[in-house]
Amino acid sequence: MSLQAKSETSAPETIEAALPEGTVLHLWLKARHAGDEAKLFVAVDGNDIGEPSTRRTGEFEFFAVTLAKGGRAALSYDATTTALSVAYAFRPETVMKGASASCTAMPAPPPPTCPTATTSARPSAG
Repeated sequence: MSLQAKSETSAPETIEAALPEGTVLHLWLKARHAGDEAKLFVAVDGNDIGEPSTRRTGEFEFFAVTLAKGGRAALSYDATTTALSVAYAFRPETVMKGASASCTAMPAPPPPTCPTATTSARPSAG
């Protein structure tokens, strides 16, 4: 599978790949801000085949899209309203043999900042 991600500006984002018929896409997306709707447009050879969307902002929501026909698949979204965590493609009959392709993944978030522990001297009893 040939995968190509392209970004012209911070929005819109498009991920393209040549994928065969029967490919399953697993997608995790969420809205970037309360009130936004996260939308991902899925097309094969220019024909729209799906439009997963969510208003969820906390956790990423999972979507699965199966390609009824193969061709040049394009996943497009507005990066100002939509966060796409992971997108990967696989064929159900070959996935157990390790045949899957990661189309994209967001950078890992930084670890949380922990408050600095402070100790104070207590007078001893006695």
